[in-house]
Amino acid sequence: MAVLVTLASPLLLYLIIRTAVIGLSSATAASLPPQDYTPVLRQLLPRVADPRVPVPKRLTTMAGASVSDNPLAYEPFFVFGKKASDDGDLKRAILLMEESRRRRPNLLITRLLLMSYYGAAKRYPDALREMDYTLRSSEDVRRVVLPELVKTMRTPEGRRAVAEVLVGRPVWREEFINTAAHGQPALRPEQARDLLDRVQALRPRGDWSLERGLYIQSLVSAGRAGEARSAWLDTLPQAERLRYRFLSDGDFTGRLSPQPFGWVLRESDAGRAEIIRSGGRDAYLEVTYFGGKNIEPAEQMLALSPGTYQLSFLAKSGEGVKSGNIYWAISCASEGPELVRIRIVDPQPAYRRYQGEVRVPASGCLGQRLRLFAEAGDMASGFDVQIAKMQMVRR
Repeated sequence: MAVLVTLASPLLLYLIIRTAVIGLSSATAASLPPQDYTPVLRQLLPRVADPRVPVPKRLTTMAGASVSDNPLAYEPFFVFGKKASDDGDLKRAILLMEESRRRRPNLLITRLLLMSYYGAAKRYPDALREMDYTLRSSEDVRRVVLPELVKTMRTPEGRRAVAEVLVGRPVWREEFINTAAHGQPALRPEQARDLLDRVQALRPRGDWSLERGLYIQSLVSAGRAGEARSAWLDTLPQAERLRYRFLSDGDFTGRLSPQPFGWVLRESDAGRAEIIRSGGRDAYLEVTYFGGKNIEPAEQMLALSPGTYQLSFLAKSGEGVKSGNIYWAISCASEGPELVRIRIVDPQPAYRRYQGEVRVPASGCLGQRLRLFAEAGDMASGFDVQIAKMQMVRR
């Protein structure tokens, strides 16, 4: 939680750059009533908030006058609170800034300074509440704070603090988990597992699928794809675990499988892949390719152990493939050698079976990528292909 203290300064600087005024022109200053300094203070607050810059004496004089002339104003309490912080009187700084917050609760720089003050005073629950407010209130704040918050999870104290926030189900929870899953350097599996254990302990009956997904992704990032697949299978109903042991949703039911082992379908100006489900008929993968450039419209991550497998599927096309290629390929993750390529050659209006042998080497291929490729041909021509009943079996 000590990070909340250090976090405030760069975050405040970031916001100040976006909001600070260039300065008051002489014409503007001349138009202000000399007996009411509140509007002047309001424009200068972003500068006053800068933790590196002490509050000038002239501003405290203006704030004192503003208290008498505008007793409901929040600005003077902000200035006096920042001045107390500059003087090292943290207790007084908190009291004054809390009064400023009471009078203007939606001013982000007030909430950010309070977050910093609470952190310095070791009032961590209060600091967390301020952090949660700022994250809910501003996309800019989330963009800066969430990567920093991820860094706190590299210590047990940080993971404890983050878990205490996550159990409250904040609206930014999913965005935070996504940031943690794709950040660099990646979280170690032990750190992600500890976070999962902590949130489960705090709320045993909660839905912690996002945190569990973060743990699984951390295993993948660490090259432990087999462990990740086992943890992922544990999230599925018992009846589906054997069926999805090697390949997820080969029947293209469209069931939302937890990442990272579910289907990833893409759409671009050159084509797309989508799962089609119609009443009374089997579901299938519809691949629509417009031509012009090569695309990868579908992908799934695998975690096959060393050995020999067979990948098979059905495919058809009403108009056929006049130009270009479409094929499935399996390669070692992330940019390892290709293990198999199965071209969909001359597809007909009725389904035909295609298959290929997959040999996973004994070392150097702990995870694999199953990808669908559609490639442009000599002629500017597109095609539509339907794919169904995909299976992976061990031989």
